[in-house]
Amino acid sequence: MKESLTGFERHLTHLDGRKVTIRRTSITKPNSVIKLKDEGMSTEGAGKGTLHVKVIVKFPQSLTTEQKQVVQTIF
Repeated sequence: MKESLTGFERHLTHLDGRKVTIRRTSITKPNSVIKLKDEGMSTEGAGKGTLHVKVIVKFPQSLTTEQKQVVQTIF
């Protein structure tokens, strides 16, 4: 959740073995799709397509009283 609000950087291994970096510096909403131009699969000599990466944001199932107080302080 923190990274969805503050940004993140991830390194993925593409199917062809290359490393692909995904970087976000702004808020990322749950289930949003990040599109990386020229990182997708090629189709019959047409060049590389766009790689679509769906972002899943995990929220906690519960919070302790102390954690709730911290969240309330922040917001």
